[in-house]
Formats: sequence, C-alpha cells, structure tokens
Amino acid sequence: MQSFILFKKSHPAPGVQDAFKETGLIQTIRDAIAQQYRLCMFYCFQSRREHHARYAARYNMVVEPLCEGIPAVALLSRQNPLSSRRDIRLEDLPTRRLVTYENFEYEDWLGMLGIPPSANVLYIFDRGGLLDAVRKDNYMAVVMHDPQQQRELADCVTLPITGFSDTLDVCLMRSKSYTLNAREKKFVQFCKKRLQAAHEI
Repeated sequence: MQSFILFKKSHPAPGVQDAFKETGLIQTIRDAIAQQYRLCMFYCFQSRREHHARYAARYNMVVEPLCEGIPAVALLSRQNPLSSRRDIRLEDLPTRRLVTYENFEYEDWLGMLGIPPSANVLYIFDRGGLLDAVRKDNYMAVVMHDPQQQRELADCVTLPITGFSDTLDVCLMRSKSYTLNAREKKFVQFCKKRLQAAHEI
C-alpha cells in the first residue's frame, strides 16, 4: 500500500480512477483469475513458486518474479523476552506463540516452516491485526524481511531464522493475453525498483 501511495504522488494522473486491494495470497490469486483485478502481486516461498505458476497456467495466467531471494524473519515486540536473542531456531518455532495470516494454504506457509497444524497459532486476516498481536500480546510472526517496515516499527525487532534456507519471492500475476497499459507498466517498474533497492539486489 505504501508503494501504491508513493507511486500516485510521484505519478499523478488527473482523471484516472485507480483501484487497489490489499488481501491475502489465496484471495489475491482468485481475484486475478476471476479478472476482478488486471494485475496481482504476491509473495511466496521460492520453492512454492512453481506450484503457483502451474496453477495460474491452468487459467491462462502467467507469474513473473519481481524480486527474488528475500529472507523470512521472525517479528517480535521489544517487550517479548525472546527479543534479546540473536536469532530464532527453526525447530523452536512450533513451541512459540505464533500469529500468521489465515489467507495462506497450510503448505504455503506453516507447512514450509515445519509448524504442525496443532501448534499454538493465532490466525489473523489483516496486517493491522497481526501487528497488534505482536506488539500487545507477545506473539511472534514469521514475515518477509522488510527494512522499511523495520525502521517504522521502533517497538519491534526482527530476528533471522536459523536452520531455514528457503527464501521468498515477490511475483506479478496477470492474464497471458493481457498487455499492461502505460500506467501499469510504470507501477510495476516502480515496485520492482523499490523492492530491489530495499534488499540491495
């Protein structure tokens, strides 16, 4: 959403009606397939990208990477007793109080991290709710490393997850037959540059 707002400010287009929706992975893909939105951007673990690309191809959709190799990190409140640690071990995650987005298939997120369905997990739909659980109730979230978010969340810390080698990719999905218009091309390039600059790629 921040990128979208910055893009609108730096690329004003009087008379143009933009539409933007922020939601979870499953709904994002469904919206694109149903042609409710012309483009969708999502992130997924790199080892799951081919799965989503095959699924998209069944509906004449194509998946293109915008930024690859972003690490997953643990997000904690500074008040959390674990925040003073240097890292979080992958094998310790199932024993922690975790909060995650409900709009992921088990195999796309918790399964990738080796967290069983029976683990103590709070499922949240929106980013605000996830951050509140982390900040106010000492939950831990596994999120995509985001240096900008780290600077803004002064009351939180992120810790690397040791023993986990998979990384995250940010992808664009669109219909194979759809050609982006000039404004959409500018927005995609804008997002791509911001992602690559943030992760020094």
